[in-house]
Amino acid sequence: MTIKDNGKEFYFERLPNGLLRTYDYESKWDITFQRVDGVWKGHFRGDYIGYKGLLNKLNLLQQQVDAERALAKDLAEVAWQTKQTKLHYYYMKNFDDL
Repeated sequence: MTIKDNGKEFYFERLPNGLLRTYDYESKWDITFQRVDGVWKGHFRGDYIGYKGLLNKLNLLQQQVDAERALAKDLAEVAWQTKQTKLHYYYMKNFDDL
């Protein structure tokens, strides 16, 4: 994932411990972010004032991802209910004569 902020591109990777890591090539150091209660917060250098805009963009992107996942879950639920309803009507129609 790539986010542009202040004329720089930050390439993110998810670490096995759940942190997001990126590298600031201008400052030549790693930056990490940690997700706490559904919100990304600065972890290692990620709380520096210079990365506030980057953190805001990261959280906006996360909100969009969360909204898309919730929508996909809702659509799956509707599809499942529709399938169950169709099965119910099929069985009622075909087995009423028994």
